[in-house]
Amino acid sequence: MSKEHKKSKKRKHNEIEEKTFLQEIKKKRKKESLKNKSTKNDMVPINPFYCLKIESYISIPPIYSSSPMKGVEYYLDTMILSYLPNIQGIMLAHRNCEFIDKTAKIYHESPFAFAWVQFEMLVWKTKTGDFLEGIVNLQSPSHIGLLVSGFFNASIPKSAIPKAWMYQEIMSQEEVEQNENGYWIDQNKKAVKIGDKISFWTVKLETIGGIVSIEGTLLSKNLQTNNIQ
Repeated sequence: MSKEHKKSKKRKHNEIEEKTFLQEIKKKRKKESLKNKSTKNDMVPINPFYCLKIESYISIPPIYSSSPMKGVEYYLDTMILSYLPNIQGIMLAHRNCEFIDKTAKIYHESPFAFAWVQFEMLVWKTKTGDFLEGIVNLQSPSHIGLLVSGFFNASIPKSAIPKAWMYQEIMSQEEVEQNENGYWIDQNKKAVKIGDKISFWTVKLETIGGIVSIEGTLLSKNLQTNNIQ
C-alpha cells in the first residue's frame, strides 16, 4: 500500500470521526434545548379558561312557548357555576345562543318542547398535573390554602410542601393581640404572606355538591416521591 493511499485513508477516517463527533454534539444540544424548553413550559402557570362551542338538546318549559329563546337562556343560566362531567369543567358564562332547527319537538303528551341549540360556553377546567397559580388566603401547620382564579379553593397539604420550608408559629404577645396567625417560611427564608401568589401542580380534583376543590403540591415532578414530609 502506497504512502498516499495510507494518508488518504487516514484523512477519510479522521473526517468520519469528526463528522460523527459533530453529529453527537448537535444531538446533545438539541436534547438539552428540548429539556430546557420543557422545564420552562412546566414552570409557567396555565390559563384554565376555555371558550367552547357546544351543541345541546334542551327542554323548553311551556311558560316560554311564546319566547322559546328566553326559556333556553333561563336553562343555561341555571348551569352557571355548575360542574359539567361531560366537559370536565365549570361553566362560567354563555353567549351567542341560537337554535339549530327552525322548529322544536313535543313528545306525546309532554308540555315541554325540545330543541337542538348551539352556543359558546366559557369554562374553567383543569386536570391532574396542570401547573396553576393561586393567592394565599390561609396558612396553618397542616396546609396552605389558596384561591385560584379568584373563586376556586385549593389546598396544599404539609406532605406536599418542601422539607426546606418551615412553619413559624406566632411568638410575641403583640402578634397574639393583633390576631395574627403563624406563617410558612420558604427555602430562601422568605415569609409567605396572605395575598402572596404561589404556583403549584394539581394533584387531585374533587367535586362535592357541584363545588370543585383542588389539592396541589409544591414539589416538582422529579422530587415528589423523594421529598415527602
